[in-house]
Amino acid sequence: MAGAIVILLVLALTAGWAASRPSTVTVDGVSREVSNGATVRTLGPGTYRSSAGDMLAVDGTVTRVRGGQPIQVLRNGHPATPDELLHSGDVIVSRPGADLRESLETTEVSVPFAISYLGKGSLIEERVPGVPGVRLVTRGALSGVEVSSTVLIQPNDAVVQRFHPRAGTKVVALTFDDGPWPKSTEAILDVLKREQVPGTFFMLGVRVKKAPAVARRVVAEGHQVANHTLGHRLLTKEKPKEIKHQIRGGAAAIKKYTGVSTRWLRPPYGGMNAKSWKVARVEKVHVVIWDVDSKDWTKPGAQKIASNVVRHAKPGSIILMHDGGGDRSQTVKALPTIIKKLRAKGYLFVTVEELYAVKRAPK
Repeated sequence: MAGAIVILLVLALTAGWAASRPSTVTVDGVSREVSNGATVRTLGPGTYRSSAGDMLAVDGTVTRVRGGQPIQVLRNGHPATPDELLHSGDVIVSRPGADLRESLETTEVSVPFAISYLGKGSLIEERVPGVPGVRLVTRGALSGVEVSSTVLIQPNDAVVQRFHPRAGTKVVALTFDDGPWPKSTEAILDVLKREQVPGTFFMLGVRVKKAPAVARRVVAEGHQVANHTLGHRLLTKEKPKEIKHQIRGGAAAIKKYTGVSTRWLRPPYGGMNAKSWKVARVEKVHVVIWDVDSKDWTKPGAQKIASNVVRHAKPGSIILMHDGGGDRSQTVKALPTIIKKLRAKGYLFVTVEELYAVKRAPK
């Protein structure tokens, strides 16, 4: 009896050892050991020499590496499923996955309109609103590579008119950007008060929030307050939603801290394109540029700043200077000379709003 029990124990141990012994399979020509009960899925993608195919764009470039068909796995010459059990002696071969080409999608896309500038002068108005066109575009759904395009509706270009104030009106407008800025703006206000000259201050919303008392002083001393946007973003580089945010944000800050509602806008850097003109029209703002640049932002010295202005000023000029954006001591020093020399030439000083009030119809 005891002998039979011993034999059974030996047989059980032998069976257990055999069951736990690793199996040897060949994968793409390489011998590998796998645990008992392993499946094709157990091998993992890093085991094979082949790789999945790529996803190709419509122009043939790879838009997603290994984004195509997966590899094909053969077990003993037959297609294998991931859950098939592996047995010792199995021969596993992989085949590369096929490349796939992205699908196409067709959409309607807006065609921007161009802007035609007519005439000469410091004053500008949009006379004919631009209307975007429409084109039908087919492109790769993943890559965005354009395959074909058909214009359905041609755009209508905008017309912006430049003009001078009424003939015989020898006036100029001094304008100051990027404030309010403590010290610089206050020093400029001191000069304007002493000389009894009005100015137009194109304020940034972020600066109004930081120096509200200075902004209120500009209003209290009779100068025009206007919008230079919220944060001095180049509008030609922004999407319509951000352009609207910049315009509204600047106007809202001015209204909150000074009580003044303004529809006068100077775009940062003077940059306007089809998108910004369209938003400006919807927001009902008057766009103001300039025709005389003092170039005080280059800090060439007070004498050079004054020379730049006096030499180029003409009836109806809008003169660009800065009270914010850093140290403007050169501008402050140049301002009395500018006023004195322009007065000697017979010029009167007005705000931008007053300058537009004496405009004449363009020829």
